[in-house]
Amino acid sequence: MRLQKLLAEAGIASRRAAERLMAEGRVSVNGHPAIEPGTQANPERDVVAVDGRPVSLPGRHVYIALNKPPGVITTARDPQGRPTALDLVDRPERLFTVGRLDRDTEGLLLLTNDGDWANLVAHPRGNVEKEYVALVDGVPGPEDLRRLDEGVPLPDGHLGHGRATVLEELDGQARVSLILHEGHKRQARLMFGAIGYPVRRLVRVRIGGLRLGDLASGAWRELTPADVRAVTRPAAPEPRGGRRQPARQQEQRHGHGYERREGRPGKAGERRGAASPDDRHRRPGGGRQVDDRPGHSGGPGPAVPGHRHDVPRRGVVGPPARHRPPR
Repeated sequence: MRLQKLLAEAGIASRRAAERLMAEGRVSVNGHPAIEPGTQANPERDVVAVDGRPVSLPGRHVYIALNKPPGVITTARDPQGRPTALDLVDRPERLFTVGRLDRDTEGLLLLTNDGDWANLVAHPRGNVEKEYVALVDGVPGPEDLRRLDEGVPLPDGHLGHGRATVLEELDGQARVSLILHEGHKRQARLMFGAIGYPVRRLVRVRIGGLRLGDLASGAWRELTPADVRAVTRPAAPEPRGGRRQPARQQEQRHGHGYERREGRPGKAGERRGAASPDDRHRRPGGGRQVDDRPGHSGGPGPAVPGHRHDVPRRGVVGPPARHRPPR
């Protein structure tokens, strides 16, 4: 087994970071420095050490979900004696965090001893979404949300991109969902600050298809095999009765210049093409979309979907022929 793979599976570091440890002369095999990236090692026969401490492969992979409270840091140990995420998880295995949350950010944090899986989840190449809910001062408008989508500059020189939706307006504040595919330091806070909406509270509520759910603050649970698979898969739609925007916020679709109204949940016997709650995530021209703009044929008013050209409702005598029930 390549030495950097062994170190990654042992939870010491990612493969790239393991190569750096080797180049610095901090890794040895059977007492001899292992500097070359292609060095092989047999964990059953060879003694591998980092900084003089022996390393062994874990007996089995463990995957943990923790609801990190504010004030807890995500490093393995802290010289200042502050509480760490590992202090909250009582497990005999040597675990490490999958990515990080800053000290004041709460919510879903994953811990594991599976280096390959952790790298897949944390690295932008894995394309795993991370969703945050922020309480911000002020109420971002469509132009602000468009700026987040197109990208705002971060202090490290990168452009931070995120898909944002206003969930709820409060008294001079708002709860906003922000979905990221990257993990730059303090990215969510910096993005909101860049458009003039300081963050008062930030909670990560989802990684991939795994949601925080009702896990209490400071509590943790071991993930099932289905949970582990869900992390690297797209999120399933939220169940009915989940979060909805206030009526005055339902027009937000990143500055396309038209309103979009949520439809009622579909019921048996409703006309095909009716709007559904998921339609607020669809772009213009997508399936099942209600186009509320004036129709191309002239008169004002909502248009009937399903036609090649928009047809004003007042100009339609009956339902389209293909939707008309047989006599």
